[in-house]
Amino acid sequence: MDFPTYHCVRNSIPQIAPELIIGDLYIFGSALQTTSPRDLDLLLVIDESIVPVHQAYLRSRPMVELLQGMIGLPVDLTVLTKQEERTSCFAAEVHALRVFERSRESSQATAYGAHNTVAT
Repeated sequence: MDFPTYHCVRNSIPQIAPELIIGDLYIFGSALQTTSPRDLDLLLVIDESIVPVHQAYLRSRPMVELLQGMIGLPVDLTVLTKQEERTSCFAAEVHALRVFERSRESSQATAYGAHNTVAT
């Protein structure tokens, strides 16, 4: 895979404070299909026992704004709960690549490299 936007996002993630990324973060869409996408499609999968659904977009705004500034593209954010993702298999369906994983048990975060794909 040689799409500059994907690599740019992957390399930007460590510069964002982990507490600003409130769930598992995936990239999908044109950023994985073309070298000049018009926007950045991100999927954020949240644990609703940690982040209430009604607060997800508001709480993810700082992360979105930082990424927009770093990448220079508008961000189109889709938020799903873990249950919604399991039921819909959206990440697998759109061939999303995980770039960040939020671990509930340890509150640790993991940024992913170029070869990690969605685990369904």
